Amino acid sequence: MSRKKTTELLNLLRAKDPLIYVETYEEDEFVVDLCDIVSKMHSDPNNKYNVPPRIFTYTRTTGLYSINLSNPLQFDPSMVVEDIHTVNQALEYIRGIQCGLTKTEDPLKQILNKNNNQDQNKADIKGPAIFVFKDLHMYMSDKDVIRFLRDCKERYFNNNYCPIIVTSPVVDIPVELEKLFTYWSYPLMDKDEIAESINCYLNGCFYTKEEKRDIVTACCGLTSREILKALMHSAASNKEKQIRAEDIYNEKIQMVKKSGCIDYIEPHYNINDLGGCDNFKKWMKKVKEATSPEARAFGIPFPKGAMLVGVPGTSKSASAEILASYLKIPLLSLQMSKIMGSFVGQSERAIANALRIAKAVSPCILLLDEAEKSIGGVQSSNGSDSGTLSRVMASLLNFLQEDSNVIVMMTSNDVSQLPPELTRSGRIDTQWMFDLPNTSERKEIANIYLDKNGLIADREILNLIVDKTENFTGAEIKSAIKDMLINAYYRQKDHDTSDINKILTVSDVNSAVDNTVTVWKSSKEKIEAFRHFAKDRYLNASKTEEELKKERLAPFTRSPGLHSRTSPLKTSTIFKL
Repeated sequence: MSRKKTTELLNLLRAKDPLIYVETYEEDEFVVDLCDIVSKMHSDPNNKYNVPPRIFTYTRTTGLYSINLSNPLQFDPSMVVEDIHTVNQALEYIRGIQCGLTKTEDPLKQILNKNNNQDQNKADIKGPAIFVFKDLHMYMSDKDVIRFLRDCKERYFNNNYCPIIVTSPVVDIPVELEKLFTYWSYPLMDKDEIAESINCYLNGCFYTKEEKRDIVTACCGLTSREILKALMHSAASNKEKQIRAEDIYNEKIQMVKKSGCIDYIEPHYNINDLGGCDNFKKWMKKVKEATSPEARAFGIPFPKGAMLVGVPGTSKSASAEILASYLKIPLLSLQMSKIMGSFVGQSERAIANALRIAKAVSPCILLLDEAEKSIGGVQSSNGSDSGTLSRVMASLLNFLQEDSNVIVMMTSNDVSQLPPELTRSGRIDTQWMFDLPNTSERKEIANIYLDKNGLIADREILNLIVDKTENFTGAEIKSAIKDMLINAYYRQKDHDTSDINKILTVSDVNSAVDNTVTVWKSSKEKIEAFRHFAKDRYLNASKTEEELKKERLAPFTRSPGLHSRTSPLKTSTIFKL
């Protein structure tokens, strides 16, 4: 079954592109689809050839090999072209075909002499030929290879059309050949193609419609071999040989762990662990609804992500974990320090591989934590690292522009160092500012961590904690409550109390809070300057004190038209709201 988007390759061959660079991990699947394309070209009434183009593949281990169009994956030793083992010999052979050498000079004559029962695939040495080189990019540093390719595709361009197709999982084209190559990415299977290809594996067990849909969704982003391996692993791990979507997602997580550039994060927080941030919580609920099948069918686009800025310790990074837990999708962390390498092209290949894995694991959340520290120096990249960071940044920007079903969450403590193109509309959905928690948020955060530590605080102690932690971040309140736990323990140990409890006292609170050095104390001027900068630039994740005051007073505020005869509402109804 030829994949839907392979018609683009058919158009490139019809347009007689001399060099085509195909980025793919699926070499065999590409060759099968290429054979199907060749059959379509042969049946095309506008095709001037009476026979379909022949297809040759070259690998370092096999040499030049003539493909059997009817069974492209079957290996026949007699189809190996003799005395053509090196890349240079294969390119010499192509140049001979392209220039129209005589039959005595054609290396294919060796095959004709060797096999008396000549079938059409081997005997017909006339007509077009397509050459597929696997991993040719490894030899493109050779000056002879570069010269061969330029001669074939520049000097002899108007001769016989013999396109060269390079297949490789990485794109590595030397500058001398950039203008000659046409890039094309071999597409992965879409949902319909995956559903059709895995039907044979699902026939042995009963699956509901929803279970089949979840399995197909879990397989999205994987190559055909990865899908087969994931299905086999899932069936082998269950006694009933039932395939489960959860097992396939675990296979994707293994891919992440092997990559080296992306970390898989197991969320430790849920939405109940986020104190305050009411506006941000409403946005999370909208994001969850936007990812539902009903919203997608309605035409709602998949969420792009958000930039979270603000004071350190205000739950920006934790919010990404909370969102992943809330949406029940994997959370990946992009490690820019592991992507940047010292060798030429290493960083570009690493970011391409990392983003490919993120697409394979989608739907997922990709976290770029403290973005200003990893990509903040892009403005000076040309002078500091010969433009490596700029090229990595370009790959990231293109990724943000795509519809990849990946929600990108970026955090920053200093947005002034970030390039403006990173956060423009179309690459992320919104930008949130996380400020120091207000009074009601401090109370909510204190209750969360008091419960987590099993501490008991009456109303007076709780109000004392809220008052004493003014201008504390959420992380500082968490740390202070841990100190309260320690203080309560040692206070009772010092008094030789036999029945140790977790009831807090005023001294426990005062000692813990007074020993905490807050960000506000050390960076008050910077925080106030940031607030002034972010006031009209970012959405506030929390409600302001004025908004909370209005909400508290809203039920008691009388409307001028409340008691009018035409009003359908009664006073008692307003107070119930």
